[in-house]
Amino acid sequence: MKLYYDPNIGDRIPNGGSGRAPVFNGRFDPWRRDIIGNLSYVRNHSYEQCRGLLAACKSHIQEYSQPIDAEDVVLLTHPFYLSLCQMYALDSGSEGTIRDYLENLFTLLEAGKSRDRFNIVVFETAQHYGAITSLLLEAGLIDAVALTKSDSGSLLDLSDIRRLKDKTLFVGGGYNGRCLYNSMNCLRINGQDEKIFAISDLILNSPYDGPFSPREIIFGQSFFPPSRVLSLEKVLERFGVSSSQLVQDFR
Repeated sequence: MKLYYDPNIGDRIPNGGSGRAPVFNGRFDPWRRDIIGNLSYVRNHSYEQCRGLLAACKSHIQEYSQPIDAEDVVLLTHPFYLSLCQMYALDSGSEGTIRDYLENLFTLLEAGKSRDRFNIVVFETAQHYGAITSLLLEAGLIDAVALTKSDSGSLLDLSDIRRLKDKTLFVGGGYNGRCLYNSMNCLRINGQDEKIFAISDLILNSPYDGPFSPREIIFGQSFFPPSRVLSLEKVLERFGVSSSQLVQDFR
């Protein structure tokens, strides 16, 4: 029987984490049962039932967050959802797609360690934050996190959108037409549709929606226009990062 999570994903995080898979950050071990119950779909606890976890996440985010002061911001919604919850959905035909997605994701994060032209923000559930995303914030691979509802990409606190107003946003993560769609609907409150771009090779479909790599990316009641769908290479070029240098550094 396949595991629902990727036991090796923690190896990609600096220092590998101090916890036991799938809760790779030992600081969140007191809520291990609640986190695993959510990741494995055994228990879909609401945040009202996990107030201790939610409070711990908020405190941790406050401790490690950095200012969002760049004009360009990469915004990732639930970037590890597949790796933490649905690895059983992979088959031999899709493993390469997911491997490429993770390489793209960690290439971006590695580029961010020396960035001065862009910020990285993650929209994340408390359970996924405790499991792995908190380690990214501790390591300085991302700048800030806004917590979402446990079953969607909608923000718990819409005031988190304010710091992204007037920014140029480059979105990725998952899933296309699901949590990512809900996150973008929150962003549209700022009235900045024309400043939201999709990173084509950093977006996944749900395993229930066909191939993992989407042909079109849903935005509002339609799709992103081709002019606002960019490859990761093009986005990094905008940030002044050489893609050839990234590959060398990443290896």
